[in-house]
Formats: sequence, C-alpha cells, structure tokens
Amino acid sequence: MELTAGISRVDRVFPANRAWADFRDVILLQPGWLDSLGLAKSLAGEGWKAHISMDTREAIKCLRSSNIYVGIVLLDASFSEETQSELLEVINESASTEWIAIVDPGSMTSIEHASFLSAFFFDFHTTPVDIRRLAYSLGHAYGAAKLGEASRGELRLAINQRFGLIGSSKAMSLVYDDIEKISRSDEPVIVAGETGTGKELIARAIHGLSHRAEKPFIAVNCGAIPETLVQSEFFGHNKGAFTGAVEERIGHFEAATGGTVFLDGIENLPPLGQVSLLRFLQEKELTPLGSKESRPIDVRIIASASPRLRDAVATGLIREDLFYRLNVLQIDVPPLRNRGTDAAEIAEYFVDRFNRGKRRNAKRLSKKAIATLLDYPWPGNVRELMSCVNRAAVLSISRLITEMDLGLLRPARLNGKTLREIKAKAIEQAVILALAESKSITSAARRLGVSRVTLYRLMEKHSITVPGVEHVAG
Repeated sequence: MELTAGISRVDRVFPANRAWADFRDVILLQPGWLDSLGLAKSLAGEGWKAHISMDTREAIKCLRSSNIYVGIVLLDASFSEETQSELLEVINESASTEWIAIVDPGSMTSIEHASFLSAFFFDFHTTPVDIRRLAYSLGHAYGAAKLGEASRGELRLAINQRFGLIGSSKAMSLVYDDIEKISRSDEPVIVAGETGTGKELIARAIHGLSHRAEKPFIAVNCGAIPETLVQSEFFGHNKGAFTGAVEERIGHFEAATGGTVFLDGIENLPPLGQVSLLRFLQEKELTPLGSKESRPIDVRIIASASPRLRDAVATGLIREDLFYRLNVLQIDVPPLRNRGTDAAEIAEYFVDRFNRGKRRNAKRLSKKAIATLLDYPWPGNVRELMSCVNRAAVLSISRLITEMDLGLLRPARLNGKTLREIKAKAIEQAVILALAESKSITSAARRLGVSRVTLYRLMEKHSITVPGVEHVAG
C-alpha cells in the first residue's frame, strides 16, 4: 500500500497591520514514499504543513473531516490498475479538490500513466522534486479549487434565485417557461402536483413576476376551513352576522385586493365554499356575510390540486363547473423522482443553507451520499428531501455527510437478479444500516431481532466490517 499524507497551510507570522482573516488554512493529501518526512519539512519552508497518513483509508478520513482543496499523489514506476483504483477512491471523495502528481521520469513513457494524469490531475512534477515549483503549483491548484467551489455555489444560488426554485432538469425548465408565460396573464391557474413538490413556491413565482407583485399574496389552506366559516374566511363578515361576530372583519379575498389568493388543496374545499368561489369567479365581486351590498374585488386566483385532478372532478370532490372556471391555465409540477439530478442540486442547496454563518465545521455531501440521493424515489418529494438532508447535517459526526448519515436504503431493482439474490442484498443493507445506527454489536443485533452470534455470521457472510463498532461490542 502506498503512503498517504495530508498537507495543510502553515500559519505564518504576518505584519501586525495585516488582519488574521486575510489568510486561509489549506489541507492537502499525498500518497508518498520513504522520504515523505523530508518532503513535508521542505514544504513547511514554503508555507505548507504535512499531516501524514499511512493508507488510502486514512486519506479518505482526512477528506471527510476537513475542507480539502489540494492533493499530492506519488505515482511510482510500479503503478498498477489496483493502485489506480485505490487512488480514484480517494480522488472521488471530494469534488472540490485539485490534485498534483509526482511521478518517476521513466514512467512518463507509459500511455496508461499519461492518460491517468490527463484525466484526474491539475498538474504533475517529476522526481527529484523542485520544492519551489511544487509550491507554486500548489498555489495555482488551490486557487483553481476555490474558484471552482465558488462558481458551483454561485450556480446553485442563481438557480435558487430563479423564481425561488431549485433545479436545472428539462422537466423543471418547462415549468419555468410556463411560469413566465402565465405570469403575464390574469386568468385563474391550477398548479397540479404531488405533496411536497413546491406548488406554493410556483404560485408565489407567478405572483412575483406579474404586475401584481407589489400587492399582497395570501395563501389559504382549503382543508383547514370548516364549512360553516368558509364565506366569512373568504369574504369577511359584518358585526353580528353570527354568534361570536363581535366586530366587522374583512376576508382573505378583500385583504388581497390587487394581488393574488392562493387556494392550497382546492379538492379539500367544502361544497359550500366551492359554490361561493364559483359565484365570485363569475361575478368578480363579493358580499360579506351579514351584508346585502356587493362590491367588486380585483384579485387573481391560483389553486393547487393533486395530480389526479380529473379524478377529483369525476368523483365529485371538485364541482365540474368550478373546475372549468379555475382550469383556464394549468401547470403540472413533476415529482422529484422524474427530475434527473435535481435532487443533488436541491440537497447541496440545503447543505449550503445549513452551513451559513459557520466558519468552521461546515458540512458537505460525499459522492456516495449524492448517488444515494439520486437513487431514492422520494415519495415525499422536496419536503422529504429537505428533512432528510437537514437531519443528516445535524447528526453527521464528521464534516462529510455520508450515505449512512442519510438513513436511506436504495430501492431494489431486479436487473435479472433472482429472488434469493434480492433477499440477500436486502439483508446486507439491513445489517449495514443497523450497525451504522447502533453503538455496539449487541444493540445492532437487538435492533435486527437476532442474536449476536447470528449478526456476526451475517457480517462474515457479507464481508461487512464497521470501524468503531467492533471494539465497543459487548
């Protein structure tokens, strides 16, 4: 196994008139050779401090516990496919890290070496190493890594600033186009989609892009209004209109004059409310409860509904005439599982939001965690994803959020597998998850409902080892 080392920026002695905040710490990784201590000492003279770890596992641990911006890798003449696989495992841990290779001059005749360097490294140096040139390359690599990290953050911010929504998939691009077109109109809109897909955000985006943007946006939960109070909630009431009406009160529609009323879950609106809403859409005026006078009100109506909108009409949950009045324009919001890599973009946004104000111990997602996020079907959509990522960020013990921290099991796919193979994989995943969520073998076995002996056999059968669990088993 090749030697691995981490290198971090050394704190220098700066003039008193320089602010300490002007300087940054940097951590690097370096699979090395016998003179790694000599290299570390030479680099220290150029402002870099080396923390040496003896194998790729320690290097990955270093990546997961620190913000890594630059890596140094030694590729000697015995470079092999196995070595490449081990190094790629380290390189793939962090998208923010730029890597520099130190190679034997004779190995540069190898096409395999050249291809590997071209694909995965920022720069390379041949032995014997010119420390000043290496330090110069480290500075450039560090700058490139920071620039790449900033551009990725700005891209996520730009996406988030577009209508307050996140996602660059083709499915969401169509939604963005619909938002822009619909915002120019004053016609009623139905936003249809599963729970947690962001229907209210889309309604707010339509309002925000329209000429009504400076006027109120009022969201009303249709399922939370008792039928006896619908008219009062929508249109207001006069004093004495009913028992408890001790003063005059305006309703949601009048409060939103000139703006937008968002009716969330229109299929949950009681029948009397649907009749009242239909009348308002036809007449464009309202009559407060207890009053005999009607007055015109200018508001735009946006309603949200489940994807089975027409089924709701067919079963009578929504009046057919109300449906046709509301459904002048419609936006169909895709579920998260149909949005390509949007789940990763959204997850990184939530991690960035979690990190705001944290100068130290900022979290980030590992590549395996991102792969797990993209493989999960998200029945609760963005709302479930937000809860999952926030929980993982809080509970993760290192600065790198792993797939285990997410607490998700990838959905099984047949892919030609037999039932026995699928069952074995499910057992393996259950054991891994139980071990990750437990402090000892005993508690993991109890969680699974098996004996410790059975759990040890399952671990041996599936070649499962979990550092940090065995030594506390009891």
